[in-house]
Amino acid sequence: MQMETCVLDLFRTVEFLQEVLADQRTLARLLLPRIDWAKGHFFTFLPAGLSDERVHRFQVGDIVPPVAVIYHAGQVSKELIAPCLNDEFASYLHEQMQRYSDALLILDTFYYPEEAEDGLGEDVGIAVYNREVYYYLFGHPTVEQVERTVSHAYMYPSWFGILAGGMVEPKWGELRIRLDLGDIERILSRVQLFFISAYDEEGYVFWEPKQER
Repeated sequence: MQMETCVLDLFRTVEFLQEVLADQRTLARLLLPRIDWAKGHFFTFLPAGLSDERVHRFQVGDIVPPVAVIYHAGQVSKELIAPCLNDEFASYLHEQMQRYSDALLILDTFYYPEEAEDGLGEDVGIAVYNREVYYYLFGHPTVEQVERTVSHAYMYPSWFGILAGGMVEPKWGELRIRLDLGDIERILSRVQLFFISAYDEEGYVFWEPKQER
């Protein structure tokens, strides 16, 4: 499948973020007013040839061609299975983490502390702010760690994460930590990549700041 990078309209994309993030947890609520979205650009990776209107329908699926059919009672069903993009997505996040020193990948979840560790693995960080749980990876994790963390954090219908650079605070080298508001503010001040699920789980929207020359 031929994929291409699509640059997204600032205003339509921010409108989408406001709609899906406004009532979520602390990191999401502080993110919206904290980031100057005009000082970067939004983009996504989608199949080639889509119209501009279709690319900006962020909450509508059927945007990625199916890769398998369902067989039922000897007949080929009209339902088709859209491909899971998590493998490609995790590889992209892993590649981006290599670009920054002291990189932190932090992912929103809908879990509470008592259920956060189910099947996750002891090599993935868990950060708790009040009763909110965030998963994180620090430094140079493996692709497998990124894939596993993404698959555990992913929640329908909308889920997001941040890649921050220069996270030199010692606590990020630990695996079970508590956050305070200052930690969250420091993450938001060092965002190098923001991403959020879109297209009914078939893709992602990204934002990155303009690089200083």
